[in-house]
Amino acid sequence: MPLSTDVLTLTLLSPPVAGTATDFRFGREGGSIGSAGNDSWRLSAHRTGAVCGHAEVRFADDGYCLIDRSGRTHINGASQPIGRGRRARLQQGDTIAIGIYRMRAEFGVAAAELGTGPDTENLTEQPLVHSAEAPLLRVKKEQLPAAEPLQTLRAPVQDAAAFNGAPPWSLAGPNVGVNIPAEEQGDGVESRCSQSQKTGLDSRQHIGVAPLLRGLDSNLTLANSDDMTLLLEEAGQTLQAAISGLLALHQSEDSRHQVLRTRLQPIEDNPLRFAADYSSTVHTLFAGQRSPVHLSAPAAVQESLASLKHHQQATRVATSQGLEAILHALSPDALLQRFRGYRRGLQTDEDENTWAWDMYRHYYQELNSSRQQGFERLFQEVFDQAYDQHIRQLQRESLL
Repeated sequence: MPLSTDVLTLTLLSPPVAGTATDFRFGREGGSIGSAGNDSWRLSAHRTGAVCGHAEVRFADDGYCLIDRSGRTHINGASQPIGRGRRARLQQGDTIAIGIYRMRAEFGVAAAELGTGPDTENLTEQPLVHSAEAPLLRVKKEQLPAAEPLQTLRAPVQDAAAFNGAPPWSLAGPNVGVNIPAEEQGDGVESRCSQSQKTGLDSRQHIGVAPLLRGLDSNLTLANSDDMTLLLEEAGQTLQAAISGLLALHQSEDSRHQVLRTRLQPIEDNPLRFAADYSSTVHTLFAGQRSPVHLSAPAAVQESLASLKHHQQATRVATSQGLEAILHALSPDALLQRFRGYRRGLQTDEDENTWAWDMYRHYYQELNSSRQQGFERLFQEVFDQAYDQHIRQLQRESLL
């Protein structure tokens, strides 16, 4: 008999997190999974990788689909996520990864009734972990009935010391959600906190991220391998954005002020200035057999950023000197001296001030005519000279 698809039950496989239900049932109205208060199944956002509205469950075409709303939802162990806004049709037994959470999809009445037994009926109502890990392990075997299915899992465990050094989610399995006596709750909280800190410290020595953290000069604490993977991916995306931005700045230089090309070096050794595309630039910067006379990636980025800083400083100085030249050319004394060079002679009944004002009106009209470009040339000439002088001074100082 085919399974009924009226109900979809997502059962949490790992890890147990306090305050998170062990499973959740979705009807045909669907719902969302994430860390927001309005998400249907709310997951913890603390070092789990789960975000608000992480994924959506929707009933369509007589079946349930999982829609990746975050671009970080994986299914059946795939290395690549489903893709932001894309959907995957769920089948019986599919596994879903949302951050560090792993869950299984089940359909029909059978899945909905899995938690109706005398020992599991509260699975969907109780928090995943009711206390610290140590009390969970101290449940005495003689307290369990002979037919208790958890007995085989607990029999080899003598005390909490057997789990020293294990991550908090190592308790995942059928025993999650078991009610612990109130008097036993609270023991082991300190040990679990110190154990979590120990796990974070160990992650900084992980072979996959230790070089990156050293390069960042940071003491980031990573809770698990998913956090490490996310850090590596975001570091790569950040590096891509930085390289692409610097390439765009170099390639969009105008013909008049090529500040990033104005250098006191006999050869061009910065790969970011080679006018190459992104792929070629990345290969030149990071290839194992790169040229020995090319700047390393950190040095190339530092030099480009220093050039931008020099450009800003030189532009500010040159603009100031250009404006000073214009103000001097338009000063009353300078204009009056110029106007007197235009005059052939002062008539006997002509007022000096009236004549000067009329000359200024003619001068201004000529200044705005299409024939004249002296105003722009004056500013540009002073600007170029001041800019070139200041930029070369800054570059010489940076070489000392």
